[in-house]
Amino acid sequence: MDLPNFNDSIPVETLKYITKSYCYTGNYKVSEKDSIVSHFKLSHSNPSKFGLTAERRFYFSGDTWVMQAVERKNSKLMLKWLMTK
Repeated sequence: MDLPNFNDSIPVETLKYITKSYCYTGNYKVSEKDSIVSHFKLSHSNPSKFGLTAERRFYFSGDTWVMQAVERKNSKLMLKWLMTK
């Protein structure tokens, strides 16, 4: 299944599918100077994303790690991880 980019036109059922199965593996590099991690996607749950690179700006806020898309079309999307002991 080739999934569209995240946007308001995606049906709720498709969004539910994406959130339960969205994953990729690959190599990455970190630019501490720019606070950006670049992920090269060797494999992806969406085949049209194979071989692409995703850049995410990252920062820490207290006990939360935040990653935000660098590209304009996804710049409002954020991933947040709460650090627990």
